[in-house]
Amino acid sequence: MPRVPIPLVILLSLGVIGVSWWLHTREMDFLEPPNALQIELARTYASGHLQRPAPLFAVEDEPAPIVEVEPPEPLENGTDIDPLPLPEAGRPLQLDAFADARPPDAARFIELASRLESMTRLSSALLAWERVLDTAQPDDEQRGAAVRAIKRLQASLDPRAPDESSLPVVISVFAPADRIELTRRAAREAAADLTAAAGGILAVDSSVAALDPPRSTPTLVVRLRGPQRDLPESGQREVPAPADSDEIRKAILRALHKLAAARIAAATELTPPSQADEGEEPALALANRVTRLSWRQLGESLQPPPDEADRE
Repeated sequence: MPRVPIPLVILLSLGVIGVSWWLHTREMDFLEPPNALQIELARTYASGHLQRPAPLFAVEDEPAPIVEVEPPEPLENGTDIDPLPLPEAGRPLQLDAFADARPPDAARFIELASRLESMTRLSSALLAWERVLDTAQPDDEQRGAAVRAIKRLQASLDPRAPDESSLPVVISVFAPADRIELTRRAAREAAADLTAAAGGILAVDSSVAALDPPRSTPTLVVRLRGPQRDLPESGQREVPAPADSDEIRKAILRALHKLAAARIAAATELTPPSQADEGEEPALALANRVTRLSWRQLGESLQPPPDEADRE
């Protein structure tokens, strides 16, 4: 069998490499800077890997040294997004900050949030990320980036707005008669979780009663209402009743997530929150996916009319 000439082998090898490079990079612009969404995804990916070292190099946990890090440079607008103006520095923002932006485009809120984070104006950045969820119509990638950013910022900020007064609401649960005590404990814990998730904007109480008439299978009926029993409610959700107190708590919170989304869609002009992913802790989903502005408007929709409140 004749040998293939070496020059031909070299030419064919270079041709394969060149064609492969061209096919995979012909649509890439290596001079265009990354946009805000790509930066957020890269930040999340990197931080997730840094927090989980490989087992081969694992050592006993020690206090991490404090390292002074220079804040990143403000993000330059490398896309065709019409940037939103920066809020005045030093002026506290209301919960509905940036909500009147027109058009309320998710990419514009993401770009603004990233600029504010790069300037270490974290409270304002949190509000801009929240507008991605409750004012815009984000796609799955944008929504995921916003949820991760909100979770990251809430870890270092007090989410409660200083001028916000708490709105009373009640978690009302009807449970099987043989699980009343378990449900009472779970409902109290769910009320505390919901108060924390709403940043103290809601003052949540709980009420538990026996299900009448009883169901053929153990069932929980969950409602969210205002402080008066005769006020309009958020509707109700029926879910299977677990036999464990913590599982009952999670079932109540998952039902509340659906009730909150339905109430926000019906009683406000905000974008309803997305539902939790499989396996996501329900309390964290309520904190990271439902914005503070959504909680406030939901709570306001469950309060007595002003004339009735004045008569009390």
